[in-house]
Formats: sequence, C-alpha cells, structure tokens
Amino acid sequence: MATDVPGTPHSTKSIYFDAPLAHFSDDPDDNMTTPADPPKANVAQNPSVANTSIIRDHSGGKTAIAGASRNGNIADAPEYAPPGPDDKLSRSYLPVDSKPLGRSPKRTADAAAESTLPEHATSTMSQSEVVRSPTSASIGSGGGHRRGEGSTFANGAAVTGPNSHPEVDESVHDRAAAAETVLPAKSKSKLSKAERKDSKRLSKIIKSESKAEKQALAAATKELAELQSQQSQAIKREAKAHTAHTKALALHHKTESKYLLLKAEYEKNQLDMENMEKALENERANARDISDRIAEKAKEVEKLRVTRNTDEREREAKLVELNQRKPSGRFLMRKS
Repeated sequence: MATDVPGTPHSTKSIYFDAPLAHFSDDPDDNMTTPADPPKANVAQNPSVANTSIIRDHSGGKTAIAGASRNGNIADAPEYAPPGPDDKLSRSYLPVDSKPLGRSPKRTADAAAESTLPEHATSTMSQSEVVRSPTSASIGSGGGHRRGEGSTFANGAAVTGPNSHPEVDESVHDRAAAAETVLPAKSKSKLSKAERKDSKRLSKIIKSESKAEKQALAAATKELAELQSQQSQAIKREAKAHTAHTKALALHHKTESKYLLLKAEYEKNQLDMENMEKALENERANARDISDRIAEKAKEVEKLRVTRNTDEREREAKLVELNQRKPSGRFLMRKS
C-alpha cells in the first residue's frame, strides 16, 4: 500500500527551488505523458492516442492502421511510429485552457476518467482545427504580460515587484519532498551551499536594480524640469505676442477713421493684425500643449515616486529575509 509523501518545506516568497529529481523508467512507455492505450489515455493532453484506428502490433513492435486493408491484413497496412514522450502531438497540440499535469499515475487515471472526448474525435480533426498551445507566457499576474506606458519602472521593479513571483505546480513540491527523503547528508549540505550562493547573487541583482530605478527616477525628474523650462519660455512668447496684437489692434482702430484717405495703409495694417492673431493662436496652442504634457509627466513622476518607495520597502524586506535565512538542507515551507 502506497504511503503519502510528507509535505515539502518551501516558501512562496522564494523564487528559487532545488531542481527535483525526475524518476524515469527504462521502459519508454512508462515515460509517456499519457498511456498509449486509448481507454486509459488522457486525450486532452495527448491527442495522438485518441485515434482508435491506430493500433499497436505487439509482436513486431510496430504500429499500423486498423482497417487500412480491405482484406483485414494488418501487415498490408502502412506503418507508423508509435507516439512517444517526444511526440509533437502530445506536447504542442494542446488546448489553450489546458494545464500541465504531474506524472503521478493517479492524476493521469483521474484525468482520463473525467475526459469526455470520444475516441474517434481526433481521427476526423484536421491539423488546422487543432488549437496550438501558446509558446510563451509572460511572467506575473497569472501569465498575462501587461505592457504599460511610461518609464522603465512605471509598473514596478522586475525582481522584487508584484510580477516577480512565479507559479509553481503542486507536483514540483511533491517530487522535491520525495527526492529529499533519499538524499544523504552530504548532498543536503551541497544543496544548502548552492542555495546560499544563489541568495548572494540575487542580493546583488536587487541592489543593482535599486540603483537603476533611482537613475530612472532622476531621468524622469530631469525631463519634468526641462518641460517646465519650455513652459516658461512659451509663456514669455505668449506675452510678447499678446503685446504685439494689442498694438496692432490699436493702430487698426486709429487708421480705420481715416479709411477713405488712407485705404492702402489700412489694408496693410489689417493684414499685419491677422498675421499677429495667427501667431498668438499658435503660441497659445503651443502653451496649452506643453501644459498638458507637464500635467501628464507630473502624474508619471508622482507614480514613479510612490512606486519606488514601495519597491524600496519590498526590497529591504527581501534583503532582510535573504540575510537572515539559515543554511539548511531542507526546502522552505510553503505558506498555507
């Protein structure tokens, strides 16, 4: 009777785990993700075994198409390589909402029992109808990469921010616990030393990221100062344009009374007034545009400042955790 594997000490805060020892069998069929027998196979994970027309000739170790010959002779049917652990159909042609399963026989059997896909479903399914699994998943927030706008650290720090915690499958902890029970003291000591080295490397990366974020904040603040300088110059140009417009308008009113005698001079000053009005509107539009940009940049700088303060606190907490961690051969416990 199988005994339950004890819980694995681990921590959800740590992004480092010891590499688990995968248990493989000499029999290639035992290393398949799902059994080759269609009634026992998890067709949701390995669709290549759902086609019941492909059968195995156990005597010769080959696979043939059942019913391919009219006389029922399997030997006359074309031969195909049996699906194995590296079969592309068992790895790439997965549904989008499928999740990786552990290698536990119990989980595989339960998944096969819950599967409602008929045995002949994939035999008539073309390659274009098979949904391929995504080849890349972004880190953080459940696998959806969020591309924001702004500076480099607008969405927080990459190492210690909210998007730095990976999602680890439960089977990894079970496998780690099973591997740790058979490790000798020398191996555990070796793994502990490797953990300490990784912690030191991560500490250096965190400190470097702090410096980079500080530089990003300084660059954004400098850009804000430059925009404020441009705003001051635009305001001065607006005042000059307004003064020129006022003078032109006064001159226009003066010459209008002499319209009949000074028609030519009137038209000239009228043209000057229109040109200066256009210049005034252009300068006002420029000033409004710069003011809007300053408002946006001020919001961004405020967000960066608040984000950096939060990141600094999280970073210091992470450093304290790494510095106070005692060397041990046991894995860190997960939070319940």
